[in-house]
Amino acid sequence: MAAPQESADALNSERYFLSSDFISGVGYGIQAVLYAIATYYLWRRRSARRVYAFLLPFLTILFLVSTTTQVAQAHLMELVFVDNKSFPGGPWHITSSGPLAAW
Repeated sequence: MAAPQESADALNSERYFLSSDFISGVGYGIQAVLYAIATYYLWRRRSARRVYAFLLPFLTILFLVSTTTQVAQAHLMELVFVDNKSFPGGPWHITSSGPLAAW
């Protein structure tokens, strides 16, 4: 398949932009595994120490915030690379101008 009529720098910036989302997803996966392990450990020992009862909801809130961030980032990638595919200037300009600038 032929590349679109864009400069090599523009194509590379789009590749890096998309790669950063993939790396973020890998990091989220690692965080999900660590959350599961920590939750299992704390749940089994929740009666041993009072602080464990505080840590369970705290870890859950942190994980929910991280999940929300990951969902928002996935939605942003959809807006950038699917809905606004032919935006002048590419993905960097779409995220720094218009309604997505608030993100």
